[in-house]
Amino acid sequence: MAMAQDPKKAVLTMAGTLVSIICLLIGGIPFAVVACCLLGLSVIEYKKNMLEKGFTPFYRIIVGVSAAILILGVLNMFEYIPVVILAGVGFSFIGVMLSKREPYIANITVTILGFLIFWMLSYIVFIAEIPTMKAIYNGTTMRAGLLILGFLVAVVVSTDLGAYYFGGKYGVKKLMPDISPNKTIFGAVAGCFYALMAALIVGHYLSFSLLDSFLAGLIVTITAQLGDLSMAVLRKDNGMKYSASMLAGKDGLLDRIGPFLFAAPALYYYFNYFSHYLGM
Repeated sequence: MAMAQDPKKAVLTMAGTLVSIICLLIGGIPFAVVACCLLGLSVIEYKKNMLEKGFTPFYRIIVGVSAAILILGVLNMFEYIPVVILAGVGFSFIGVMLSKREPYIANITVTILGFLIFWMLSYIVFIAEIPTMKAIYNGTTMRAGLLILGFLVAVVVSTDLGAYYFGGKYGVKKLMPDISPNKTIFGAVAGCFYALMAALIVGHYLSFSLLDSFLAGLIVTITAQLGDLSMAVLRKDNGMKYSASMLAGKDGLLDRIGPFLFAAPALYYYFNYFSHYLGM
């Protein structure tokens, strides 16, 4: 049975998506503000999920460290991010122990896990803020960060669509039934194939080389499925099918951005260190 959607949630989700797209195109501070808002919503959702399991993470540390990472990334001060993460680990130990949040090890762990997750997701913003200007197939010049981000979204969505359709229709053998019972091996392979086709097509129109399109597409589709499975592990451990949702539909915000968990950092480092696309 389909779940009824809250009309207010649906309207807010649509409005938020539109504002996010506009701010993404503008870039800079407006996009950073929207990213911080999404970060805050994600932290609230993460906290709710952990409370369901009986954990009490120090969410103010998660918010503080995650926001600092995001701001440093936007300001192109990446060399300070490891310092912030290291400080976050230390504050997690101190904060949980001083507040007497038992069990200590579990609550320290979920606090650290919280800002590590959002550090990885922050690479979506880091990608968008890449300033190099590149021309696409029709000669239009745009920020390379937006082009790479568009490529990332297209490949992730194609992976999901391919895995969902072909896995649901033809998949028999389960991929990891204890973690995500609906995912099949055939669906995972089909999702990769579907994503690679999308990567070659989209990459061509974005003026990526054939090699970049293929390798970047392969990296994204594999890491996207790993990210999705990682979020499934959190849901499974919480005894929930979906994470707590503040958006329209049954999926939570963390469910929707889970595929970007490993894909965004992987794509960022690929284009910055292994590809010649940015002219580095």
